[in-house]
Amino acid sequence: MPADIVAAKADKLGLHYAVKEAAIQIAKNFVENSVEEGKKPATIAGVSIFMAMSKLRNRSTDTESTWRAISEIVGISV
Repeated sequence: MPADIVAAKADKLGLHYAVKEAAIQIAKNFVENSVEEGKKPATIAGVSIFMAMSKLRNRSTDTESTWRAISEIVGISV
């Protein structure tokens, strides 16, 4: 499940509790709304983390380096 991957990888990324919880909820929403159909759970987890970080963290963060860090930890390609 994408939410399980988010929970497992969030600590490796050093995510704040609020960001982690938001990412878990986003992943659950993807599943509940069938948005994830045909997508790998790791991809949904990575997107969920990125969305939560983008919304709750400093918007001046470099998007490309953030996405690369997430993709390496979650195990997806950029």
